[in-house]
Amino acid sequence: MHTLRLKLKLTRYQYNLLNHIFFIAYKIYVKCVKYTQKQIRKFESDKNYKHNKYLYIKYKNKLSEYEKLLKDLDKETNKKAKSKLKKYYNLNIKDLNKKLKELQIERNELIEKYLTKSDLEKFVKLQQHRL
Repeated sequence: MHTLRLKLKLTRYQYNLLNHIFFIAYKIYVKCVKYTQKQIRKFESDKNYKHNKYLYIKYKNKLSEYEKLLKDLDKETNKKAKSKLKKYYNLNIKDLNKKLKELQIERNELIEKYLTKSDLEKFVKLQQHRL
């Protein structure tokens, strides 16, 4: 893709006006970054999020360990060992996947609680009138 660059012929007033507009846009950008960082810190310090993250990692590790053991047993094709493994873990892969999906949905709801596109748009709207 080719780009054509042309020099703008501006008067001093137009040049100053564009500089001012770009400076205001830069200030709004910096405020938006600070706002989103603040919201992310709030989100990560939320007790529900921490608990959700802990459970998600726990179930994910169990699932990967369980699947690894099943793959090892598939090589041996020992049905008794598989049934003992299932009784030992007392979990089913479908149940673990279902719990993981529920935790992902809960996490997404928490994310929407702290930061959405509409919240950011409202914040920008406030900032543009303040500057």
